[in-house]
Amino acid sequence: MKKRVGRPPGRKAPRRPVISARVPLPYYEAIKQAAQFSGRTISEEVVWHTMQSLEGNKTLEAARKEAQGIVAEAMRAQQGAFEELMSKKFERQYTLTGTYWREKGTPPMAMRAELIPEFKAAIADAIKEGYASLKEELK
Repeated sequence: MKKRVGRPPGRKAPRRPVISARVPLPYYEAIKQAAQFSGRTISEEVVWHTMQSLEGNKTLEAARKEAQGIVAEAMRAQQGAFEELMSKKFERQYTLTGTYWREKGTPPMAMRAELIPEFKAAIADAIKEGYASLKEELK
């Protein structure tokens, strides 16, 4: 009678996937030594260390998210404190190009064409072009 090859019949344990990897000899020796010390097989030792690493990653991610929440809350509080402090003596002025703070009771900044030569030149050019276009249409 021939001897059966393979797993014995009637195995009740669930099938587990296999992962294989080539490791440098120093790592192999360290894993082997850790397995002997803990009383686990090399495979069990690799799985144990992998699970420890994955749990550590979860802990780090949770700590990172908590830290991001704390920083965001601190920034909101800092912004609120800044605005409260500024609003005691200043008021916010909204403009087309952004916002600025001006002292309470002072008039808002006005853009004066004489202060901006390029702006003044652009207006003059636009007036000339408009006049020339109108002149052409009236012919």
